[in-house]
Amino acid sequence: MTRVITSVDNARVKAARALSRPKRRRETGLCLLEGARAIETALEAGAVVRDVFAAPAARAGQRGRALLERLAQAGVAVFDVTERVLQSISATETPQGIVATAVIPAAGPEEFAGVAAVLVADRIGDPGNLGTMARTAAAVGAGLWTTFGSADLFDPKALRASAGTAFLLPVRQRMSVDEVAAESRRTGRRLVAADADGPLRYDQFGWDAPFALVIGSEAHGVDPRLLEAADAVVRLPLAPGVESLNAAVTAAVCLFEAARRRWPGGAAKPFTNL
Repeated sequence: MTRVITSVDNARVKAARALSRPKRRRETGLCLLEGARAIETALEAGAVVRDVFAAPAARAGQRGRALLERLAQAGVAVFDVTERVLQSISATETPQGIVATAVIPAAGPEEFAGVAAVLVADRIGDPGNLGTMARTAAAVGAGLWTTFGSADLFDPKALRASAGTAFLLPVRQRMSVDEVAAESRRTGRRLVAADADGPLRYDQFGWDAPFALVIGSEAHGVDPRLLEAADAVVRLPLAPGVESLNAAVTAAVCLFEAARRRWPGGAAKPFTNL
């Protein structure tokens, strides 16, 4: 008979719950994945899953049962828990029945070498916006850099917004402004900033060469030092009375315009391995 964890004070449960804190994620190198889709996407990307906590709801559906069987066959520790215990781990009001802990991937320079485009999230403090930006970057095969002041991409809320795609793209977090500018130059990427007052429309810019696209927060915009260092500053044309778009929307418009110019060749991920 399978033993069900019923106490929120269970040591494994407490360790998983602590991963909602940034400091603990940095100390352990682990994060929380919530929901079958996020776990499946992470697994397909090669993520290392450590512990899995499954409530009765996860085993009630065919998808959940198949995922739990796959995890068990891979040697991952699967623990049955009560709904109350799962709720104590989850960062959502309505957990999806399954939560896992996974190793946060570390991207080295070699993982960015074959990526022609990098999205730079500059002081994007909202985890949902950052996760959505990561999902867009993953969709076109771009990489992601974040600057100090941005949310943690492996925060539970950001991971939910990314739908697990944070594991599909190379990521480097907490970079300084100087590091962003220097790394762009070192890797031969044009530094492009998106700003409402930019002199060049986004669809008039030549996106053919490798680039690093900087998107600033809605509250502060792009850091003035990055605007000064940029090789180009582009804008999205907006109707009168509209000051700006959501950061994630701006990133999507620019990245897909750049990708559109490469898709005639048939590449599924136009910025990868060019």
